[in-house]
This record gives sequence, structure tokens and C-alpha cells, in this order.
Amino acid sequence: MKCTLCGYKFSEGDAQAACQRCPLMKGCRLIRCPNCGFEMPPEPRWGRYFKKERKANENKRQG
Repeated sequence: MKCTLCGYKFSEGDAQAACQRCPLMKGCRLIRCPNCGFEMPPEPRWGRYFKKERKANENKRQG
């Protein structure tokens, strides 16, 4: 994942660890950047799919 505010790249596990102190942890669907604390909605599954496909196509072109 990449923070839309500061550009920091992090994993979902890092985002969940940043939310451990939040009292709304169980009901909140936002992802918190462990670097700057900015909260953003999670990337939709279709967005992850297309990103993965695009990366695979780029690798095929280079190789």
C-alpha cells in the first residue's frame, strides 16, 4: 500500500499495527499510515487486481 498523503509504502500489517491504539479499531474501515498517521479508505479489490495485472504485463515486456 502507499499513503496518498506522504507517499510512504507499507503493508496491511503495518497499517493494522498503527491502529492498535484507536478506540474505534473494530468498527473502522480506514487504513492509517504508520509514517504520518493519515487515514484513508482501503484500496478496493478490483484496484489491487488491476495493479497486479499491470505489473505482470510490465514484467513480460521487460523480460
